[in-house]
Amino acid sequence: MRICTNCNASNPDDSVFCSVCGTGFAAQQAQPFPPQAYPPAQDSAAPNQGYTSSPGYVSPPQQPQQFAQQPYSPPPAPVYGGNVPAKPFKPGDPSKNWMGILAMILGILSILICCLWYLSLIFGLGGLIFGIIGRKSQQKGMATAGMVTGIIGLFISLIVIIFIVFAVAALPNWLDDIYDQYNSLLRVFSFSPRL
Repeated sequence: MRICTNCNASNPDDSVFCSVCGTGFAAQQAQPFPPQAYPPAQDSAAPNQGYTSSPGYVSPPQQPQQFAQQPYSPPPAPVYGGNVPAKPFKPGDPSKNWMGILAMILGILSILICCLWYLSLIFGLGGLIFGIIGRKSQQKGMATAGMVTGIIGLFISLIVIIFIVFAVAALPNWLDDIYDQYNSLLRVFSFSPRL
């Protein structure tokens, strides 16, 4: 049985530290003089301020400080919009460029359906016309986008029309060539049944 020289508590023979105060037994044997009493507890912000240990002195392990848990309070709910009154919608609202929006829709549609050249031509012209009208508004962004997409749609539909015209013009000669090749193959591989 080991007796702690610091707190006079009894501990098992194989223990290295005191089970009550935490003083190491190896440090007690190495000390040439009796241990000194601990200074009074100080503020937790500066625990050892003004206190120096003597050589060979082992300070007891520090116990973690227990802090009271703060109660949870959720953050305040965000305020959307605040005290700003809502702006009522009016059909003829000058803040919206309806002609520009329509020009952009028609211009995008003219690009998307460029294979249907007759509809693409109509939508491209509509996008161009409504874009020109919409540029008279203060907000010119969508009107400009509608004009550009309308012009691109018109350009693509004109390329499709030119391709169709050349394909139709070359079609009779192309069909004649295919028909001649088919007839020549039939003559080469014609089999007459033997009776």
